[in-house]
Amino acid sequence: MADYKVSMRYATSLLDLAVEKNLMDKISGDVELILSAMEESRELARALENPVIKPEVKVSILDEIFKSKVDSETMHFVRF
Repeated sequence: MADYKVSMRYATSLLDLAVEKNLMDKISGDVELILSAMEESRELARALENPVIKPEVKVSILDEIFKSKVDSETMHFVRF
């Protein structure tokens, strides 16, 4: 239950940012792209779920894949 509450707070914050900066379509598309990539690549999903892989390595993986494909605001959120 606590994970759900935290997830909702982060999602709400991203939504608020998208509305505030008039980036709703862009950020929504970015999130769909990231989720789709994770659904299509079991290796990516496993790497991100793996507790042995350090967070900074996970961030570098996500940067390598998405940095040139998504808005900078989306990348800041993903890195966080």
